[in-house]
Amino acid sequence: MTKFLVLGANGCLGSEFRKKLGEQHYYCDLPECDVTNIESLHKYLSDKKDIECIINCAAGRDAEILEEDYDLAYNIAVKAIENLAECANHLNAMLIHFSSDYVFDGKKSTPYTETDTPHGLSVYGRTKIMGEQVALSKANKVIVFRIAWLLSKLGKKSFVNTMINYLSQGKDLSVVFDQVGSPTVAKDLVNYIIDGIYPQIQDKSHIQKLYHLTNEGVCSWYDISVFIKDNLQLPGSVKPIFSEEYPMKAQRPSYSVLSKKQVKQDFGLVLRHWTEGLKEILKS
Repeated sequence: MTKFLVLGANGCLGSEFRKKLGEQHYYCDLPECDVTNIESLHKYLSDKKDIECIINCAAGRDAEILEEDYDLAYNIAVKAIENLAECANHLNAMLIHFSSDYVFDGKKSTPYTETDTPHGLSVYGRTKIMGEQVALSKANKVIVFRIAWLLSKLGKKSFVNTMINYLSQGKDLSVVFDQVGSPTVAKDLVNYIIDGIYPQIQDKSHIQKLYHLTNEGVCSWYDISVFIKDNLQLPGSVKPIFSEEYPMKAQRPSYSVLSKKQVKQDFGLVLRHWTEGLKEILKS
């Protein structure tokens, strides 16, 4: 059985990996191990020589904070990946790293492919591009997945939980409708990787690949909010607004739909629609 290490284990995606894999693996988060500090990583890994795959969910996802702290963004998105690549190579382990749809500027009107040139609009997006490049150039065995719009009820910052909490109190919400993307149901993402992709690549002695991986379907954040309200029959209301009516420090791409053609072709995946995955989340 493969021995996994999941970093960022208390976040939304890390929590889903933990739920899927069980407690017989290694799970780590701050302050136990700081991935931006190579000494901290070496100390944590010193007695864990049996690790065969490092899954990096330590993303520093709050783009608003990172927009005003470039050094922090760089350390999380770039320096940490340099450290993880070094450690993965030392262990002869696979590195699975997650990037973002924020690497694109949203100027296309058709789904972005892995060969499209990235151009991030925010500090988060630009440092994510650099992190991808570091991972793919420095780790001997690495898969980078670009994901988007993570949906889950696990972790501290869950959009789903936030919507449920406000709408169940009968509150009226204003949600942007002019940002269009392809949601990623976290549970589905974990299943695709652990059950579908990893078994096909675990024996490779060298791999450096980038894939887009989200659920099927295209929508706005407004569409997701309305789906949650209608599915649970919550009393609150949802009003569509333009992005300019909800100003944020970090600029988001207005269109960031990701094409999954390559990952489906290479691994034979059948991806379900985001509404099916979200419906399952809401039932729980």
